Amino acid sequence: MPGSNEIKVEGNGNITIQDVSGSTITINENEGDDIIEKLDSLNHAQLDSLTQIVEKETEKVSALFKMLLSGITSQKNIVNGSFSNVETVRIGDEVHYHYHPKSELPKALTAKIPRTAKDKIVGRDAELTDLHKRLFDSKQVVLVNGLGGIGKTTLAQVYTGNNWEEYRHIAWISQITEDI
Repeated sequence: MPGSNEIKVEGNGNITIQDVSGSTITINENEGDDIIEKLDSLNHAQLDSLTQIVEKETEKVSALFKMLLSGITSQKNIVNGSFSNVETVRIGDEVHYHYHPKSELPKALTAKIPRTAKDKIVGRDAELTDLHKRLFDSKQVVLVNGLGGIGKTTLAQVYTGNNWEEYRHIAWISQITEDI
């Protein structure tokens, strides 16, 4: 159905995802490299919807696919939700899932989120790579500390600008007084 968002869990080991533009991705759920590459290319709404469908159709999906989907959604900070954005349509014996991306919260959760372009700094590529790896490996909080003036805030601003699309929501909180 062109012009709609649709996910189809096929019985032959394939999962097909189609977005409104008609772009289609077919994932072979038994090939690890194919799963990782294709899941990594999906946007947050597609991953969120796919996660919800896999939870409902768990017996139709391989254990490998479920494990890799969980890892990718965890890396991209996608919280499992309810079926709020997925609609089920039955056509004959086949069930089609249509997802409707929506966001109750804006991406920018605070009024001012400073971003600096990567080309505005020199020599911090290793730190940016390390910061990104630590945030996605630990899925927690990363503390960046050091002497005043060494570029901690600039590093955070460049990281934010460089990875803006990888997050669903972003907030920037500054401590401007000693009293927390």
